[in-house]
Amino acid sequence: MTFTEDKFYNLGLVLARSPREARRRTGVGRLYYSIHWAARHFLAPSGFVAPTFQAHKAVIHELRKSHPGLADQVKDLRRLRERADYELSPSLTTTERDDAVAIASFLWGRLR
Repeated sequence: MTFTEDKFYNLGLVLARSPREARRRTGVGRLYYSIHWAARHFLAPSGFVAPTFQAHKAVIHELRKSHPGLADQVKDLRRLRERADYELSPSLTTTERDDAVAIASFLWGRLR
């Protein structure tokens, strides 16, 4: 059985809605990775193959060529993921969590 980005997306939604901060932070990360993979698949028909090194930047750069608004949203979600993963203080707010869920939901509908 293949693991697909929809599993990251669904898990991310469940975890992000948790009252527990560790789960919210993990959920934001899973939502970002679901969108990263969805964007890679979205770009694949044009021949795009993400490099091993700096794949996340490459995906955003390539997406910006044809869909700059979507690229900006992916970049915003990436910033929220980095905040959730690397900035342990202050606490990840419910507003930041809600922003991540809203951005991911918007992108999910456009990239899938």
